[in-house]
Amino acid sequence: MRELLDRGLIARQEFDHAEAAFRSGEGSVEATRQRVDVAHAEVAQAEAEVAAQEVALIQARRLLEGAEAALAEARSRRREVTIRGRRR
Repeated sequence: MRELLDRGLIARQEFDHAEAAFRSGEGSVEATRQRVDVAHAEVAQAEAEVAAQEVALIQARRLLEGAEAALAEARSRRREVTIRGRRR
């Protein structure tokens, strides 16, 4: 564009308008790039939180399985006591 202006092939006003549009476009691109970077960081944070919650869920399920096993064992022993008590 500058070369066209220097050669007198375009008016100064047209050059200024094009240059302003270019600078505005650059600003928009940079602002959008920054928003994309923020979005990528938010996605990474969300993925980390999901991974942490998956680990917590696995741990909770293991605790539940252990509690269910202990409950089943306690119920089994209760039947043994009842059966022993009937035999006596």
